[in-house]
Amino acid sequence: MNPLTQLFIETDFDDAQFIAQHYEVFSISFFDHVLTEKEYVKASLVCYADVKNNPIKKEQFNNIAKQFNTLYNSLYEQASRQAFVALYNFLVPVISFELYQRYIDNALKERPLCCLLFPSLGCFIRIGYDLTHQCFIAKDFALSSKISAQHVKSMVIDVGLNILQR
Repeated sequence: MNPLTQLFIETDFDDAQFIAQHYEVFSISFFDHVLTEKEYVKASLVCYADVKNNPIKKEQFNNIAKQFNTLYNSLYEQASRQAFVALYNFLVPVISFELYQRYIDNALKERPLCCLLFPSLGCFIRIGYDLTHQCFIAKDFALSSKISAQHVKSMVIDVGLNILQR
């Protein structure tokens, strides 16, 4: 088993000390800052459920989804199309690009959320609620293909999304 996969399985996401010891973490978001409760309530679109039957919101959501898709598809390609999806407490190898895309599209609509693991890059993404996701870059990995946090952050900026530090 790949060391990142093993580390992912062992990770307690409620243990801040473990996370800080083993990962560099940052959030990837459509928003340029963490929304306050007041901003959240006032925002017209913070998740897919806000779309309802509104064609303008649907178009806006689809444009945001394209940004996330572009980023995650780039990571998939950089990982030589070798990825796993953590879904319902199972780690599933991605067997096709079409299936990978379906996992992402469903997760962006929060049905269900998932994690994307790229073992050869030493990173994984937790697709989260409210158009904000978390990127975990494993520390102390001696992988020749390991991706740097700075590289991922550059990719995020290039697709028009924002970095939120923890």
